[in-house]
Amino acid sequence: MRKPRYLLIDDDTCFGKVIQRQARVMGANVFHIPSISKVKNFGQLHSYDAVLVDYDLADMTGFEVAEFLNKHLRGTPIVMVSSTNRPYQDRRAKLSNIAGFVSKWSNSYQFVLNISDVLQRRPGITLSK
Repeated sequence: MRKPRYLLIDDDTCFGKVIQRQARVMGANVFHIPSISKVKNFGQLHSYDAVLVDYDLADMTGFEVAEFLNKHLRGTPIVMVSSTNRPYQDRRAKLSNIAGFVSKWSNSYQFVLNISDVLQRRPGITLSK
C-alpha cells in the first residue's frame, strides 16, 4: 500500500518539522512549504492526496490559498489548520474542496490522527494508526 502524501502549507517551520516527523512515524509523508508562492510547478500539486493549509499565513489567509487551489487543483481535499477558531467564522469555510478543520491545539500524534479522521470521509485516503 502506498503511503499517503500530504502537502503542508504553514509558515511555522518548527510546527512543520514536528508534523513531518510524526506523520512519517504514523505511515504518511508530509512535505512542508511556508507559502503557496514557493510552488514552482503547480502540476506537481496533483501528486498529493491532500493539502493541509494553515489559516494564518504571513502573506495571505488559508482560505485565499484554498480558493486558489479550488480553481487549479480540483478534487484534492484541503484541511484547514489553525491555532484559533477563526476558520469557523469565515464565510469561505464552505468551499467545495475543504474537507474540514483541525486545531493545532493538540500533541503531534493527535493532530495527525485528527487529519486522518477528517480525510477518512473522503474515499481512497488512509493513514495507519
